[in-house]
Amino acid sequence: MHIVNKSLAASFIALATLAGCASQPSATTNSNTVNSTPLNEFLNNAASHSATQLATSPWGANVQVTTGATYFAASGKTCRPLQIIQPAGSQLEQIACKAKNGQWQLSRSLREQ
Repeated sequence: MHIVNKSLAASFIALATLAGCASQPSATTNSNTVNSTPLNEFLNNAASHSATQLATSPWGANVQVTTGATYFAASGKTCRPLQIIQPAGSQLEQIACKAKNGQWQLSRSLREQ
């Protein structure tokens, strides 16, 4: 009887642990949302292959951002490829897509340099 109680207690603890994990709220904050007004305005208004210098950006201070041609992704979102040149000369490539709420969101880097 003592062994059954230990087994039952272990099962209860495992079940409670799983239930606790399942009931945790999922994170709804989107860390890849572009919060920079100058960058948002640039992405909304720039023609293809336009460049701008940004004093502050998701990639740091004083970066140059160049847009590619706007396209419609399979997800239904409007997207633009971006080339980012940092002050030290390193380059990044990312994709920015416009979410349903109208905010631009950045994807992971396409290619790490």
